[in-house]
Amino acid sequence: MFPTSPPPAEPPSAHVPFRLPPRLPHIAPAFLEEILFALFQTFMAGANGDIAAARAAALAALAAYDPHDEQELRLAAQIIQYSFGALDSLARAIDPGLPLNTLLRLRGSANAMQRSANQCQRTLERLRKERRQAQPQQAATAAAAAVPVMAGPDPGPGHLRTGGATTAAHPRHPARHSATPIARRPIARR
Repeated sequence: MFPTSPPPAEPPSAHVPFRLPPRLPHIAPAFLEEILFALFQTFMAGANGDIAAARAAALAALAAYDPHDEQELRLAAQIIQYSFGALDSLARAIDPGLPLNTLLRLRGSANAMQRSANQCQRTLERLRKERRQAQPQQAATAAAAAVPVMAGPDPGPGHLRTGGATTAAHPRHPARHSATPIARRPIARR
């Protein structure tokens, strides 16, 4: 029997299906697909026209920013696009035969894209800082909600008795949920 050659490969498609990487499970697959479709073309020259390699490079670049939601993913894609656009404009500006007007336009474009990349980076860092600050507050709220409810006699100050059950006073607003009646609270003098 003669060895058979493999069947001809189908032409590559820009929308090659892929599985969501484990670092980005919380991103909607359709959103990630659109971002990758817009971004992979940036890596085509470096991947020698290999779409799968360009998509893998785009995905690795996005994963390096460790986005936690669609907004962070979009900002990471913009940072990458602007940065590579600035590098491309600077690379084109090296041509010694360019007219001065074109050279200045390319350098100005590179500068504007780099400013945009920096602005997106600052926005991404601000979003991450806000998310980090919100996490302890969410944990405290969840912990306060998980306080066990006990039935029984009045437990004393620092606890709130409601409908035959007892819960601890709210940690951030003890006066609002205090077990001490309002009439017995000392009046704060200024």
